[in-house]
Amino acid sequence: MHTEQLNAVKRAAMSKGENRKLRSNGFASAVLYGKKLDPVLIKVSIHDFTQIITKSRSKEHSLIELDVEGQTYRCLIRDIQFDPVTDVVEHIDFLNVPEGYITTFKVAVNFIGTPVGVSYGGIFTTMIRELTLRGNPVKAPDVLEIDVSEMEIGGSKHIRDISVEGFEILEEERRTICSVVTPKTSSAALLDEDEEEDGEEEGTAETEQTKEE
Repeated sequence: MHTEQLNAVKRAAMSKGENRKLRSNGFASAVLYGKKLDPVLIKVSIHDFTQIITKSRSKEHSLIELDVEGQTYRCLIRDIQFDPVTDVVEHIDFLNVPEGYITTFKVAVNFIGTPVGVSYGGIFTTMIRELTLRGNPVKAPDVLEIDVSEMEIGGSKHIRDISVEGFEILEEERRTICSVVTPKTSSAALLDEDEEEDGEEEGTAETEQTKEE
């Protein structure tokens, strides 16, 4: 995965008023944490961070090389909080990813080509725009590209139809990624069908939650 560069400065714990003042000066509060790393309170440029999540190929799933006053950390963006009115970044959680670290993370899906079924009146419908993987994020692709050019009307791709070498895909195998449907078939109906499949799985599936320090 391509690494984006971002500078950060350490900060003290802040009140709501101090956070508002921080944002008015162009900075967002953030925290860096991870295995064998005590949480580090930092602030980053809202402009620089927004450039990464809007213009980089991996967007909010980017791998970040975070320079904290001369000390460098390789990180994943774990959480972003936005102002509900202005949509400006307010706070970011960064997870430190040391060499060889295995964790769960998301990768965006990029569909390649135009389905042949579209030329015959079909409608290309997507149900999944990102996948959850488990593995070493450093070795992950920036985005997962799926070729849909040969899909005909009535065709669909499911999780079971794809693989990412070296990584475990955590979504249910039966979930639909995308379909080419006739105009009379609504995407809502397809989503309902997908949810029903998930419901069937929930009755028997065992859920495993991985705790990250």
